[in-house]
Amino acid sequence: MRGFLTDSRNIERSGVLWNMIGSMVVAFRSVVLLVVMGYTVDIVYAGIFTIGNTDGNLMLGIGKYGVRNYQVSDVEGRYSFEEYRRARVRSCIMMITATLIYVTYMALRGSYDMYKYMTVIWTCLFMVPDAYEDVYYGEYQRRGRLDIGAKALSVRAIFNMVLMSVLIIATRDILVTMIVTTVVTTVVMLLLIRATKTYAEDSCSAADAIAGRESGSTKHVREILATTFPLMVISLLTMYISAAPRNSIDRYMTDEVQAVYGYIAMPIFVIGLAASFVFNPIYNRLSHLYYDGELRRFVLLIVRQLLVIAGITLICIAGAWLIGIPVLSVMYNTDLSEYKTDLLLILVGGAFLAAAAMLGSVITIFRYQKYSMAGDVVVAVTASFVCDVAVSSYGIRGAVVIYILLEALLCVIFAGITAVGVLRKRQEITAV
Repeated sequence: MRGFLTDSRNIERSGVLWNMIGSMVVAFRSVVLLVVMGYTVDIVYAGIFTIGNTDGNLMLGIGKYGVRNYQVSDVEGRYSFEEYRRARVRSCIMMITATLIYVTYMALRGSYDMYKYMTVIWTCLFMVPDAYEDVYYGEYQRRGRLDIGAKALSVRAIFNMVLMSVLIIATRDILVTMIVTTVVTTVVMLLLIRATKTYAEDSCSAADAIAGRESGSTKHVREILATTFPLMVISLLTMYISAAPRNSIDRYMTDEVQAVYGYIAMPIFVIGLAASFVFNPIYNRLSHLYYDGELRRFVLLIVRQLLVIAGITLICIAGAWLIGIPVLSVMYNTDLSEYKTDLLLILVGGAFLAAAAMLGSVITIFRYQKYSMAGDVVVAVTASFVCDVAVSSYGIRGAVVIYILLEALLCVIFAGITAVGVLRKRQEITAV
């Protein structure tokens, strides 16, 4: 196994390929599991898994803490890997603590019975290994070995998907499935890290080496957490905004409705995933164009990406209109014929989500994270006021419409910040 993980004939090509495979498996894991559940357990359990998965992804934003991109870009070695690892241990503890507090709060207010309470907790805990291993894979990437982390991610993701599917079929119990899978995947994660960790073993950071200090400074760990705090907030708020309609459904409607919303929302991942495959390879090029002052080509690339997202969305909408409901009904073993309009509408929201994610990455090039955080705060506050009203009054249609409006608002705000960034860069060039 170690040879497979660490030996690549073409490191760059292998990294791109396996990163794509791992991303696809992670993105579609919940889809596959919901399909399995559709034919093995009651739709209520699919709804419980859906909200557990939503809460888990929300908590994952705390666990990863937005550090990955910061760590990868730390090419000068300002902080050592040991310091990044200790920071990640702390953020994982924060993730577990936040999970217990939030889910217990939901149980005390009467939203969760004991079975749902335990299932949601274990579904969130299932994602803790995802948060912890990410610091190792980020280090591999920083040292030019993205292929190692991408292969390990793919192996564990495929293993998890197969194991969970088998357990659901064998036990027909979501809670048992999540407990067993969490324990097993933690062991697998540790074995994969053990097999590859020599590629993350560190010497002192540059700053520590000059000062003669040992790697692992507590002060540096605090600095990492403080510096990347805005990135964590952005990640958390972005997930909260996307999850807000689901959480309102959880409060005001049944687990069956939650499952149906999850079924028709599945194609959103197709738009986001396809758009990311086109955008990720040009991100580095965008950065160089911006810093070199080639704003016309910079803006044209952004516009091209927005057109690509629009094209992908139109193809998805056409496919959904023709065969979407029959295919999804067969996939999930549930009659979804009355939700065709909702399916078509939510794809529009998926387009806005993909565009907002792309513009958010562009904003990072400007180093305007504080502005994007402010935009996320505005939309998150809006969501907290309008989602419950929309869902309690109009059900799934209300959830779909408010999802579109929230993602559209975020997209407009990010587009405005992007325009400001381009104009300021143009002013700098003119002044020079």
